[in-house]
Amino acid sequence: MFMKHFTLFLISFFSISFSYSYAQQPDTGELECKKVKFIYDTAMHNYLRIKLGENTDAVIKLVDKAKEKTIRMVYIRAGQQFDVINIPTGRYYVKIAYGKDWVFTSEKNCEGEFKEKAVYKQSKQMFDFKKIKVKDGYQIANFELTLDMKIEEGSGEAMKNLPITKEQFNK
Repeated sequence: MFMKHFTLFLISFFSISFSYSYAQQPDTGELECKKVKFIYDTAMHNYLRIKLGENTDAVIKLVDKAKEKTIRMVYIRAGQQFDVINIPTGRYYVKIAYGKDWVFTSEKNCEGEFKEKAVYKQSKQMFDFKKIKVKDGYQIANFELTLDMKIEEGSGEAMKNLPITKEQFNK
């Protein structure tokens, strides 16, 4: 009787330890990196709303065109959306990594990759976040971006993008 109980305990123990061996994927939201400070302008009540299709997860970098510097980095799970808010005045483009099983290769430098079915893109579209003076104040630009990628076929994007390498994504 003691032996049966001991065997069941071991099976249960191995089952629990096995289930934790899978990498935990980030929740939808901003990805924080050590020693990298993302830029916000709380006076700018604007947003870039990013909606992601059902086919894959994505990491999106919002890049300041003038400085060629990433000001935000977000992870979005398949089928979800996220609003990047308080974006400073300027012109931006996005770098997009599609895939499954995201890992940081250098958290210090905000570098990472998808381990499965990775595809890297850069938007042709520019997002011009600026205040426009109107009669009774200012109008602030907001944008909505819908992304999807059929990673098995390498097509299906809602917005036309330029292919880039993993190294270019991480630059």
